[in-house]
Amino acid sequence: MAEWLYEDGIGERRAALVDGGRIIAMHIERDSDGVRAGAVLPGRLVSRRERLARLDSGEEIYLGSEPRIAEGQPCLIRITRTAIPERDLVKRPRGEIMMNSAGRADLRETLQWRGATLRELIDRAHDPVRHLPAVGADELEEAGWSEAIEGARTGIMPFDGGVLRMALTPAMTVFDIDGALPAFELAKAGAVAAAEAIVRLGIGGSIAIDLPTMRGRGMRASVGEAFDAAVEACERFRPVSMERMPVNPLGLLHLTRGRAV
Repeated sequence: MAEWLYEDGIGERRAALVDGGRIIAMHIERDSDGVRAGAVLPGRLVSRRERLARLDSGEEIYLGSEPRIAEGQPCLIRITRTAIPERDLVKRPRGEIMMNSAGRADLRETLQWRGATLRELIDRAHDPVRHLPAVGADELEEAGWSEAIEGARTGIMPFDGGVLRMALTPAMTVFDIDGALPAFELAKAGAVAAAEAIVRLGIGGSIAIDLPTMRGRGMRASVGEAFDAAVEACERFRPVSMERMPVNPLGLLHLTRGRAV
């Protein structure tokens, strides 16, 4: 049976959904991560033109819609997306100014909330949760934590019959599939491996998977279905929205996916 392993360390919290000795999903929460998705926090509008607000804590937030209040006016801001670290920069969090029924910025302190912690999210999970002691055997390591982190760091993730190569760009995450299997077998195995990596690492946004070229429409449909089934089987933290395009004749599978945390 799958279970969550949760460890409360110094400066960070780690959690992994483990099933049959392998990691299905993993999450790290650091003290330095900034605001959480779902948080409702006080701040002020900095620039209407740039749709930029600043929390009382100093963190700057992009607003998803045009603000209807004056610059400098205090308000409550609901965080809709956390900051996204990239190779060269960190994308600011996104949020919305909360308005009351009269269309004015809401300041009710009872609405302020810092958002759910990783532990709170894990404790709400459908699968059992086991809180690991600070000392003793490192069960996360035994399940393959370091290997998964190394795959995320290098972008190289082997699977039976081939290897995934992951590249991060400002616009999307790209997976390339390579191996010695026949094209259809390699495409199906690679699509499943990519699906497992996407869920395991919590990858969201625009994602492209470069599969081996397959001539038959039925083959391409079968690979797409294998990808969908692998995603569904792995998503147990919080199901997130996903929209997938059919595999095109050149073997490109493109999808957009929400973020789990």
